[in-house]
Amino acid sequence: MRNVNENKNMSLRKLRTQAQVCAELWRTVCVEVFGRGNAADRVLSGLLRAHRGAGSRDRRFYAETIFGFFRGWGVLRGLLSEEKREKFERTGEGCNFYEESALLLGGALFAFTPLSLPLAAQVWADGLKVRLPGKFTLETICEMLKIPPEWSSYSRLLPEWSYGYIDKSLNPERLGALLLERPPLWLRAQCDDVDGLISELGRAGVNAVRHPLVKDALAVYDTRINLYTLEGFRAGRFEIQDLASQEIGLVCAPRPGERWWDACAGAGGKSLQLAQLMRRKGTVVASDIREYKLEDLRKRARRAGFPNIRTKSWDGGALRYRDRGKFDGVLVDAPCSCSGTWRRNPDGRWILREEEVKELAELQLSILMNASSGVKPGGVLIYGTCSMFSMENTGVVEAFLAGNGDFELEEFISPLTGEKSPGYVLADMGHNNSDAMFAARLRRKKN
Repeated sequence: MRNVNENKNMSLRKLRTQAQVCAELWRTVCVEVFGRGNAADRVLSGLLRAHRGAGSRDRRFYAETIFGFFRGWGVLRGLLSEEKREKFERTGEGCNFYEESALLLGGALFAFTPLSLPLAAQVWADGLKVRLPGKFTLETICEMLKIPPEWSSYSRLLPEWSYGYIDKSLNPERLGALLLERPPLWLRAQCDDVDGLISELGRAGVNAVRHPLVKDALAVYDTRINLYTLEGFRAGRFEIQDLASQEIGLVCAPRPGERWWDACAGAGGKSLQLAQLMRRKGTVVASDIREYKLEDLRKRARRAGFPNIRTKSWDGGALRYRDRGKFDGVLVDAPCSCSGTWRRNPDGRWILREEEVKELAELQLSILMNASSGVKPGGVLIYGTCSMFSMENTGVVEAFLAGNGDFELEEFISPLTGEKSPGYVLADMGHNNSDAMFAARLRRKKN
């Protein structure tokens, strides 16, 4: 009997320790996100590396609970008084023990199902003297935590200021519901034998599902395997790239032998996609203001065997005369609010400020205007963002066309739906279970 009680006490101590560690990590992450504007995934990954003794289950509990908190913060903030709420969103601090317990429990409930909820979450429930509901819905969570009814709305899961910027085709209530879900991880096959790659991934324990219209797009809904360690990735047979991001490359529709410029390449996911679509024939020039991003792209290009990718630094300014009118196609995947990735990066919606959206739209227009001079007569200009804000999307395109009569929108068939587009397309978060992404296709007149 004594041994049984000792085991129970040991188990309880372990659960309490897990809950305590999770709370400590959460406090640090909140200070970094709310107080300093740092991205939660980077902060948390660094913190978890320091907890080398934590097992994979513990790490999953910590990470999922903390990200669940950010997903539900728009509703969970109703637990705090206005004064505390303002301070917390400014500094990431100011909550008492019981408020912390309620916020962490809410994070766990938004992250897990009743069957998958870690036992450590029960420690917070016991401390609050609440009974866990049999079904985790927005309504049951709010009722259990005694969140005021006016906060129990999916639209609360978006920043209130964002309502005026979201594309009119998108419904805030529906978007809010989507923000509680996690999209699958999307892969882009970078080889001819896609079926062989799917089988290879299956043998490694990765269940990849092919998109019905995009033959190279593979969805991975649940895997705890580090894909970067797989032979297929190291050999360049696949890249990790969201479906919506792949759509932009497909809208470009480059042809073998052409010369394309990826003006804001970043680490070059779309540069690689363009090179693949061109069947390694022709040239892709990839540019970015950050040299370390271009160095990463050069490594990825070598790994995948793309000899037709070149890199060149560009700061977004006016092109030199010798670079003007040299490209069959120019892709401007502009720096943006990243609001389209809020489901994947839930803390992003609480870091972004309204004034930043306006500043970004001005920057996007400037970059688009300067990059457009690289398009030859009759060539194609593609403008894309991972934003769902009209100001960054159709607003920039309309402003560009108003000041540049050499270009006009060109109709195309949406790669994800097969439907005709009037010259631009917006894939929302629920569309094919991907990020939100905007793409416009413009043609330079031949004069």
